[in-house]
Amino acid sequence: MYAMPSYRCQLVESFVLRKKSAMHMLTAGVICGAVGYAWITPFVLVKTMIQAEKGVMGPNGVYLTGSRAGKGAYVQHLVSGAVRLAQDNGLMSLFRGTLPLSARGALFTSGQFMGYDGLKTLAKYHDVEDGPALHMVSSVTASLGASLFSAPADLIMAKYMADRRYKNITACIRDIYKEAGVLGFWRGFLISCIRLTPVMMTYSTFYEQFRLQLGIGYLT
Repeated sequence: MYAMPSYRCQLVESFVLRKKSAMHMLTAGVICGAVGYAWITPFVLVKTMIQAEKGVMGPNGVYLTGSRAGKGAYVQHLVSGAVRLAQDNGLMSLFRGTLPLSARGALFTSGQFMGYDGLKTLAKYHDVEDGPALHMVSSVTASLGASLFSAPADLIMAKYMADRRYKNITACIRDIYKEAGVLGFWRGFLISCIRLTPVMMTYSTFYEQFRLQLGIGYLT
């Protein structure tokens, strides 16, 4: 009966006293990632379709190879592609794949937050100096966390958006599982982590230094 008020008080107290926990990092990542990625669904959809269609095009404007061999390009540019999709299938068709993309964003950002902020918090607890060296190492764990968390949603999102034969996400998930089993959902994880690491190291280190130069200090 009294558990909920007590929990609320503890939660409010932890935020007021700035006592971070893994749950705070996870919650912040899920909310920010899900909302942010949901808004960019139309752009990601058109980009994915353009990439999926690519092949060798003949002089008459018809693809000779690729998924649309024997046909002309359905989408060629971001804006014109979005307009054509809306005209042919309705405005809501631009948000095809919002669920896996939002899931991807939530998982990616929560993995990034827990990898970066989690390691920084743990390291400082053990008296490791907060500085560029710690920021760079934390960036590596952020890349690892983001890639590990988001790999399944990343694969499902790309496959579902690129292939319009899928009527729902469940069918897409079923196909991936049939092809490679559970581990198939993490296909490309290592490549994604390697690609992401330099970005995270550059972004996080410069962001921390930018905060320091503004006089507000490193992330705490």
